Amino acid sequence: MPKTTVDGRESHALLARLAGRQHGTVAAWQLLTAGFTRRMIDRRVQAAQLFVIFAGVYAVGHRALSPLACDMAAVLAGGPGAVLSHRSAANLQRFRKHGGLPEITVPRTGARQRTGIRVHVSATLTSQNTMRLNGIPVTTPARTLVDLADVLGDDDLARAVSAAERADLIDRRRLWTPPGRRNPVRAPHVWTRSRFERDFRKALLDWGLPEPEFNQEILAGVEVDVVWRERRVVVELDHPHTHLNPESFESDPLKAERIADAGYTLRRVTERRFATRPQEVHRMLARLVT
Repeated sequence: MPKTTVDGRESHALLARLAGRQHGTVAAWQLLTAGFTRRMIDRRVQAAQLFVIFAGVYAVGHRALSPLACDMAAVLAGGPGAVLSHRSAANLQRFRKHGGLPEITVPRTGARQRTGIRVHVSATLTSQNTMRLNGIPVTTPARTLVDLADVLGDDDLARAVSAAERADLIDRRRLWTPPGRRNPVRAPHVWTRSRFERDFRKALLDWGLPEPEFNQEILAGVEVDVVWRERRVVVELDHPHTHLNPESFESDPLKAERIADAGYTLRRVTERRFATRPQEVHRMLARLVT
């Protein structure tokens, strides 16, 4: 049975529906599937009813695109099954800013590069690792981090993982890496959440001290900043903003008691002390862990 072509009134209603749920954008493949002809699309472009964003993707009625509209347009340019991914997905999920070309991932079938878009190809996109956010198909935060591991350096990747965890988007201990892909969390002992922790770790390496684990649970419900398990030594890194909420004043002594009862030596290092008296910190740690 030949495909039915929509009439003028139907075409206006269809454009309105699609644009309304896609941040004011539509794709030619959607319109053709719904009964538009190429000539109908071309006439609307000539009449300034549709404005070209990418090849085969249009803004309806105006050129003033929001960031969400740009993301949606990039996904539509990828065709059915495409999703926002990598740096663009992290930006949409608000754990890493990105101002470059939009990035999408498309299924292997029919994949091709598109001007103005960075296109990745994957045969492993499923409902388990994709979702919709603000109406835009996008990789899940966990899948986004796995993808970022392929395009970011170690420091940027560590910051992205930390930001995603702080936003309660992922649990680093449950991140799964597909075979053949780089793990976004290389090992527990290098897990850091802040610049202070990264600077502290670098100092330990510079001082030649044994490398500890960062942000690990050593007892049920007790996570510590730094731990040398074999030496039974714990260090809590105190940032000026670490203990501003009232609950911390009550929980910290209880936490310290549990750590001591488990046979650990606990020391606190403030950011100010670390910055102004690093050799004092070095001597104290050397006595405990070497």
